[in-house]
Formats: sequence, structure tokens, C-alpha cells
Amino acid sequence: MSAQSNHRSDEFLKVSDQFQLGALTTESSHPVTSKLSDTAKINIVDALKLLFEVDRDVVHKFQKFVETGRADQIKQQVLHSLEKGGKIFFTGCGSTGRLSIQLVSIWRDFWQRQRARGLVCTPSTEEFENRALSVMAGGDFALIKAVEGFEDFSEFGAKQITDLGLGAQDVVFAITEGGETSFVIGTVWKGLEVGAKVYFVYNNPDDILCRHVKRSQEILTDPRIEKINLISISGWDRYRCPCYYPSVEYPFPPVGIVGAADGKNRRAFLCPHFKFSFSLESG
Repeated sequence: MSAQSNHRSDEFLKVSDQFQLGALTTESSHPVTSKLSDTAKINIVDALKLLFEVDRDVVHKFQKFVETGRADQIKQQVLHSLEKGGKIFFTGCGSTGRLSIQLVSIWRDFWQRQRARGLVCTPSTEEFENRALSVMAGGDFALIKAVEGFEDFSEFGAKQITDLGLGAQDVVFAITEGGETSFVIGTVWKGLEVGAKVYFVYNNPDDILCRHVKRSQEILTDPRIEKINLISISGWDRYRCPCYYPSVEYPFPPVGIVGAADGKNRRAFLCPHFKFSFSLESG
């Protein structure tokens, strides 16, 4: 090996304990599905029932989250940002990176459909359409082929979100399955640096993360960051995260923003999900 390779190996060994994640709940088997393959060999219907049982756990966790009232608080924060001209950023890596793209796609599709049906509003539908942005480790190329190494560097996350024009009026949803992805953590620190509101969404007990992963401990102990801990998912079932997160990331649907235009009158309006005041123009 070259001297440079030896040096890089030595440097990694100094921090290698920060990438040994076997103690995390999300890396363990789920107690309900730990013997799923054995069950499936005997009776596939029983195996499917186990999967559905875990699905019910996820729904139960979401119900508990809603009951806390935090979804409404997040909604109000997002509305405040939008009223000030801010943007919404969703950041992630791998599955949560694809989720970030999916969430922005939902947002953009909604505004495109409103424009197609003739809605004229202030700000415009075009402006609203571009108010949500996704930040995926490795960029669009990572949708096609894994980009190795990107997730392990917080600097890459900070750079990608900076390039998209992150500002003080914006809101950042940093989504990480286990709460320890360096790339996503980089977007958190950059969000704080510019004065944005930052939400950190993850799936592990705080005490375990703080005990084993220093970069996670720094995030979880910083009072400026609002944490959304969804601890109910482990083992193989952690891949349900991308199915579960949209319910949390969109505590309000985009449709809540737009009511029916009056045709002649300019007005603010109230809809079942939340109030968002802007003027609707004749059109």
C-alpha cells in the first residue's frame, strides 16, 4: 500500500467507532418479524400477517404523534415561512433521499394542477411550485446508481443545500432513518448557520444515539434544532420509514393552501386544515 493509503486508513481507524452502528435499534431485528423467513416457509399467510402487524405499529405511532399537537405546530411554522417568502427543504440519503424527491414532486404536481385549472393567486402558482426543494445525497445521479461515500461526509450535505439557495426564512426537514447520517447532519448545521428553522426526523432512542454516535449527540443536544423522533421501526421494517415519513413531513396537504377562487373578489380564506392568507385575483 502507498503511504497515502496507509495515512487514510489510519485516519479512518481513529473515527471508525462512529460508523459501527450495530447497537442502534434500527439495525436490530424487529421482535415481531425476527423469524419471518421461517414462518413464510410454513405458511405464507401467517408471514403476511406478521408484516401487517408491524404496519399497525407504524399507524399507532403516527396517531400518537398527531395527538401531541406537534403536527399543527409544524404546520404553523411552515405557513409562517411561506408567508415571509421562505422555501421548504427536504434532505435525505438513500431511501430518505428518494423520499425528499417524492415529497417535492407531490408539492409541484399540486401547484401544476391548480395552474391548469385556471387558479390565479398572489404569490403565483409558479412561485409556490418552486418553493419546495429536495436535497439527496449524490444528487439526481444517485436515483439511478448508488453514489458511494457521499452519505459519510457532512460537508457534502452542507454544500448541496447551500447551492440551492438556503436562507434565513426557510424551513429544513432533515430526514434520516437512524439519526446518524453525516450527509443529512451537514444540512442541519448549514440550516442553523443561515438562520433557518430546522427539523431533524429520525428513528432511534436518543440515549442510544448519544451513547454511540458523537455526531448524533451533538444534534440531539442542540436546543436550536427541533427533533421529531419516530422510534417504532427497527430491523427490516425500518424500510417502512419512507412510507411513514410523508405523513409527518406533510402535516398539512398542499390542497390546504388553496381554496376556490371567487372569480371577482380578492379574499383570504379558511380551509379545514389551516388558514393561509394571500389574495386570490380575478381570473
